[in-house]
Amino acid sequence: MLLSNTLRLFTGLSMNIVLDDERDPYYFGDKISGKLVINNKDQALKCIFVKIRLCANIILRVDNMNATLTDTVFNNVIPLIGEKDSSDTETVLWEQPEGGIPFFPSGVTEFAFSFDTSRFSSCPPSHESSKGAVRWYLEAVFHRPLNLDVYAKQSFKIISEVPIDDPALSHPIKKNLQLPITGWFRVKQYGAIEAALQIDRQGFLPGHTAHVTATFINQCDDPVTVSSMNIKITQQTQCTEARNRSGTALATILNQECLRQPFTAQKGAQRPLNVDIIIPSVVPCFQNPNVTVTYSMDLTAETTKGKLELSCPFFVGSPPRPTQPETMTSTPPASQGSAPAPSQNPPASQGSAPAPSQNPPASQGSAPAPTQNPPAQDGAPAPNQNPTASQDGAPAPGQNPPAQDGAPEPAPQGTA
Repeated sequence: MLLSNTLRLFTGLSMNIVLDDERDPYYFGDKISGKLVINNKDQALKCIFVKIRLCANIILRVDNMNATLTDTVFNNVIPLIGEKDSSDTETVLWEQPEGGIPFFPSGVTEFAFSFDTSRFSSCPPSHESSKGAVRWYLEAVFHRPLNLDVYAKQSFKIISEVPIDDPALSHPIKKNLQLPITGWFRVKQYGAIEAALQIDRQGFLPGHTAHVTATFINQCDDPVTVSSMNIKITQQTQCTEARNRSGTALATILNQECLRQPFTAQKGAQRPLNVDIIIPSVVPCFQNPNVTVTYSMDLTAETTKGKLELSCPFFVGSPPRPTQPETMTSTPPASQGSAPAPSQNPPASQGSAPAPSQNPPASQGSAPAPTQNPPAQDGAPAPNQNPTASQDGAPAPGQNPPAQDGAPEPAPQGTA
């Protein structure tokens, strides 16, 4: 990395890999696409070619004489698929023109790329542990004539889609171990102690809960005291390379104590212990000629008559591939009877409340407007108005009675 930064300072060249969809994780079968952005500030920078390739590193850490040895078994994805064709693992983005001077264009240049991972479904998925790792990444190479190359890397995570819908994986699994108890020089046998481990099913997904039952059985003549019982999940990674280099690494993923305090079991007694264990987020089980990943649930019981250790293998799958939700880009039209927009007043309807800036229309049986007088009801006069003549012919106050037949009309009264 220091070498790459030094080259950028002296050559004025920088490269960056940008993925179109930065998923976490990818699945084998997805397309990994993006662009390579090159910023060249040197107008006389020579280049033979620019290419990008798909790489995978498998690292196995083996403890030897209190030291950890890191061995990079594979540094390219080609040996993992057993083929020598690199057409699907690398792409040439730019190369020097024939017969011309190999000057790379100055300024910012972008190259699009795409890799189909369907062919690599038999390769090991990405995972990290204390004893080994599988790392996938994209690597861009800027090859310069008679000079050091410039590299750019972009890591990503990719896993296999391993379902657990097999009916056989839903069946429970049980393992037991019996340890004989003998006297001096193993001349006489005084019985045995036994441990059993049962799991409610054989296949799990990360995050699922495994219902485990650990049972201790005393079949010897003497009482036996059990001081501790613990269950741990072990990941076993076995790697084999074509040059006869192989190794097996064991990593403890989870360790859970299932006995709170010691107990003593008499002859013929058995003590079951129920424990719920949540499967951690780990890489699914995988097997191919190069790499194999398996899991087991191990029980260890410390007793006064000896130590019991038994292992029960189980299967870990991968979560289902997430589905992309459909996004709505269009706004649904306003339907009849919907609420009006905030900037508009609702239309006046029969029997509805008036708008704040308008007077309500006079309707039959509705309340009067604030600036109008209510109509007279049952013959009562309205305020601020002169009552009209009633039906019985009596004149209203302040008005002259109507003229009778043949009688002259009175003169109008003057105003004050």
